[in-house]
Amino acid sequence: MRPPQIGERYADGIEMKYLWDGETFLLRCEPGAVIPPHGHDVNEHPLVVSGDLLVNGIRFGVGDYHTMRTGTWHEDARTEGGCILFVQSRA
Repeated sequence: MRPPQIGERYADGIEMKYLWDGETFLLRCEPGAVIPPHGHDVNEHPLVVSGDLLVNGIRFGVGDYHTMRTGTWHEDARTEGGCILFVQSRA
């Protein structure tokens, strides 16, 4: 079985690959990449597969998980060394 191929551009330095449905995807972020500020119309559950992620002043590392609840907003999320995130929405 070959690894999933990262695909479409999400933002500068960030690629997104949908997996088995439109609610589960991978994000690959290059070092220094920034996920723009945005809100959530559904619950979103990111898991850090590799690298680091800083969201609202909280640093997440490999294996860390958090929930962005429906109706929440966050400022930009960024990575210093790059990261891969596994994200599930609507769970």
